[in-house]
Amino acid sequence: MIGLGGRVANIRDRLDLTLDLTYADSEHDVDVFTGVGAPDFPDIDNERFTARLSADYQARQKLGVRLDLGYETFSRRTWQLDGVGVATLPDYLALGLESPDHDVVVVAISTRYEL
Repeated sequence: MIGLGGRVANIRDRLDLTLDLTYADSEHDVDVFTGVGAPDFPDIDNERFTARLSADYQARQKLGVRLDLGYETFSRRTWQLDGVGVATLPDYLALGLESPDHDVVVVAISTRYEL
C-alpha cells in the first residue's frame, strides 16, 4: 500500500486545498493440503486506487463552502468466480456472479455558517 497526501492552506487568505492518493495491490495464496500432492489453487489478486480532492473556500467571515471530489477504482481477480458460466460446473451455486470490478466518482458540496 502506498499513500500520498498534501495540503495547501490560506491561498489568498480564503482557500485551502487537500489531496489524498492511495494505491494498494495485494495477492492472496490459497493452499490446499490433501496429502496427495494436489496443486494449489490460483492466487486471488486485488487492486485499488483512491483519489480525494477537497477545497474549502471562506466566502464571507462566517460563511464557508466546501467542494469534495472523490474517485475510486477497485478490481479483484478470483478463480472461484471468473470464467464460471452456467454450464461450466454442475450444481455450482454461484452462477452469474462476477468478481468485484468498479469505478466510483463522488461529488459533494457543503456550506458552513458560524453563528
